[in-house]
Amino acid sequence: NVNDNDGNNTIFNITSNWFENNLSLIRLNLPFERNTSNQVYDYSGLNNNGTLIGSKITCGTQYGRSGFGCNFSGGSNFDVINVNFTQDFNFTHEFTVEAWVYAQRLNNDLINKGSDGAETFNLLIQGNVLKLVVRNHTNEVSDPAISDPATFPTNSWQYIAATVKINSTNGLDMELYRNGTLVFGAPNA
Repeated sequence: NVNDNDGNNTIFNITSNWFENNLSLIRLNLPFERNTSNQVYDYSGLNNNGTLIGSKITCGTQYGRSGFGCNFSGGSNFDVINVNFTQDFNFTHEFTVEAWVYAQRLNNDLINKGSDGAETFNLLIQGNVLKLVVRNHTNEVSDPAISDPATFPTNSWQYIAATVKINSTNGLDMELYRNGTLVFGAPNA
């Protein structure tokens, strides 16, 4: 955040995007800074906007780590931000997903990319543990899931990231990070 100097204490959030050869390196960037009642906007420049699905999602500055965020209070509904599949999400070599998470309960899908007949991944908290699962096109776990050996903390902000490098000769190299620290790495899983 950057504070202005005109005395009105306005706070500005700066959203970054990275380019190489005029192409966005980020495929999806949802800082929740601009949203309508049912849509959040993608700042990658690729227009992969998300639609809020579920009756218990609320967004605003009170939910963000720095700036805006969304609260998925769930209940009996399944609350998600749905981003339609495009070729931007057809990961064939390597990818990284990351998010700030404030978990109040410990069985949640956090980031899920999936469609029938395609490779999928799921970054989730299951049984109090942060996990990354990658599945092949027949929905079988193509490589062992990797997990943070520590219990995932509740009611505190955690920065999580997962990287997957796909190589045709040795399988997958998967890494899981929490707050910038590698908590599990599985080369050639």
